[in-house]
Amino acid sequence: MHKVLRKFITETLQGAQLRIDDYRSSESGLIDGDSLKAAGYGYLGEGAYRTVYHIPGHDDKVLKIAQSAPDCKVNKHEANKKLQAEYPEFIPQIYGAADDYAWIIVERVRPIGDREFDHVLRVIYPAIDEIPSSHKRRIYPHHLVQNLLEPPKPKSYVTSIFRELNEIDPNILGNIRKQITRLETMVNDYFIIPSDIKGGNVGVRTASATDGFVLLDVSIFKDTGYLPGRSYNA
Repeated sequence: MHKVLRKFITETLQGAQLRIDDYRSSESGLIDGDSLKAAGYGYLGEGAYRTVYHIPGHDDKVLKIAQSAPDCKVNKHEANKKLQAEYPEFIPQIYGAADDYAWIIVERVRPIGDREFDHVLRVIYPAIDEIPSSHKRRIYPHHLVQNLLEPPKPKSYVTSIFRELNEIDPNILGNIRKQITRLETMVNDYFIIPSDIKGGNVGVRTASATDGFVLLDVSIFKDTGYLPGRSYNA
């Protein structure tokens, strides 16, 4: 990030960050949601491990607070600086975090559902449209990408989709694999669960599909023991 921009963000958010720590519960040590709402932080939603709020005066950012002490680990994973630096096209910007990761400040993006996500995938990975129409009616792009990133286990929900893939020209699948290489590398390097790359858990920064997508919740890693939760970044 440019030094001038970093300085601006630090200065404008400094007050907000200091106030957030003022709303810690004396019992749990975590951020108290009721105190946040009373102070004007707008409730946006929640998932299995965190609750999300709008930050007064910062419409382009959201505040994610851990719901329990173990959930701070989820914030810590999302605030991974190495992940941020290596894959900025897929990961929302992190603007600040508590020392114990009880809260993080995150770039706000617009969530999209499966239908819009499928459109984005077709635009950024055009080889998907090389698949014959007979298969397109049975394979949604987000299911296709999930299965190419990690083939499903026998008898799983998407096993039938995986069988469909085996009937597609290997050259076409090879072209798609080449186009999703960076996504696949990120998934493998950071143990991101492929099935979480879906509508409701992805968002867009702009109205243009060519700008791709970002993951709203990159905190569900295989090495944490957490199960996929609901998406809630708004």
